[in-house]
Amino acid sequence: MSDEYPGPPTDMPLEPEPVAPRSKTPTILFAFALIAIVGGVAWFSFQLKPRTPMGNAAAAAPDTLVPDTVQIIHPRPISSAAAQITAADLPGFDTVGLTPGQMRWLYHKARLEQCSCGCGWNVAECRINDPNCPKSPGRAKEMVAEAKLQKL
Repeated sequence: MSDEYPGPPTDMPLEPEPVAPRSKTPTILFAFALIAIVGGVAWFSFQLKPRTPMGNAAAAAPDTLVPDTVQIIHPRPISSAAAQITAADLPGFDTVGLTPGQMRWLYHKARLEQCSCGCGWNVAECRINDPNCPKSPGRAKEMVAEAKLQKL
């Protein structure tokens, strides 16, 4: 026996092996994904355009409120820590008998806690902007009771 490899037989011609045809599935899936992405971007860009106000109705009478709109009022920000918080800063809260420290505690608590009615406002904003809220009046009373327990 010899260690040398004799090579392919000389009487047989060398032919390349047949290659199996490639599947078109990945190409088709990529095309669908690309179309979906382009379509989604186009849909979002159309949906995110700013909407114009009520057209001519709002332009004709700027002094009147359109019945379907809500005027959002944010509580007045306190400019410095030394500024006094008054009952005017907490409309919708019965603040009679609270010390200045308790008022400050109530003011910050009402602005930090979200209203549980689902409006997206904090309790202070909900008391101002939504007089028909079913949750914020009760929570405002609870907060005032909590503020009266504070030793500030």
